Amino acid sequence: YDELLNRSLKIKEKNGEGAVGHRIAMELVVGSGSIADKSLLRDIALPANTVLVDIKRGLERISPREDTRLYAGDYIYLLANDTDISVLKQLLEKERLPMR
Repeated sequence: YDELLNRSLKIKEKNGEGAVGHRIAMELVVGSGSIADKSLLRDIALPANTVLVDIKRGLERISPREDTRLYAGDYIYLLANDTDISVLKQLLEKERLPMR
């Protein structure tokens, strides 16, 4: 995980996206009806410097790729800035508000 994090951060630093806040490991569960539910990873706007490490679906472990689709009940393991906790919970756990 450390090597993955370091590689990701080096790439983002080259693109001018420096790290902010303290790095933390998180486990979140994709909520039914959330923005992430039934979405491809490439379509989810994760905060800068967030690294998705692993996905657990039932007993299966899934290596995250941009064409991986998330479903309600998936456990998401990621490294992120502590300042992005509320944004990540909003994307992954909270039910999406209906469009008017």
